[in-house]
Amino acid sequence: MKVLQKKILILIISSILISALTVMGIAFSNYNRILESNSRQIMQLMCSEKRQEIDEKLLNIEQSVHTIYHFAVEQLYETDNLWQDEELYLEHISRMEALMETVAQYTDGAVSVYYRLMPGVEGIPLGVWLTQDQNGKFIAHELTDVLLYDRDDIEHVGWYYIPIANGKETWLNPYYNQNMGEEIISYVIPIIIDDKVMGVIGMDIATSLLYDLTKTVTVYDNGYAFLMDNEGKFVYHP
Repeated sequence: MKVLQKKILILIISSILISALTVMGIAFSNYNRILESNSRQIMQLMCSEKRQEIDEKLLNIEQSVHTIYHFAVEQLYETDNLWQDEELYLEHISRMEALMETVAQYTDGAVSVYYRLMPGVEGIPLGVWLTQDQNGKFIAHELTDVLLYDRDDIEHVGWYYIPIANGKETWLNPYYNQNMGEEIISYVIPIIIDDKVMGVIGMDIATSLLYDLTKTVTVYDNGYAFLMDNEGKFVYHP
């Protein structure tokens, strides 16, 4: 009789343990699903916020370039013989450089700004190019001679020929700029007056800035995260 009672007790305890473990397993599984679902929802919100932050930076670049563009066009309309009068040209460039330096200094993410006119007498490069130094200041840089490169040389003169070919403001895809020695994204507006191409105005932003903003975003301390892959897409990592 005692042996039978003992077996029954063991059976009851075993059943309780099995049931408890089953319930715990189901609860843990549900917990993971809920946590992952919540993580995805939170991540979607965070990604949306990051996207908005990036959009704002790109919009600031556009607004800055348009500010410089409108000032330059107004100046060019008022000056007919800019290419023939060195004094007028230098005065014009001085004004442009002062404006470009100020605008670039207050444009978050900008690493370079340029105003390039069509080559002048004897193919001499005309315009001004400012790049950001290690102290964050924008200083004059030697102009790239676009005539030295083929039109399809994206790494050297894509910023010049692509917007002109498009005939409108253009965001260039990320590319390695040989003149600067880094990967950048460029926003450029071609200067076209009375159907005549006069040059371009543009600004560069380092792609590393955008990558840093979106490289890794973690939802919880337990490691739920979305990582950016090599193609710029977010991949879920538990």
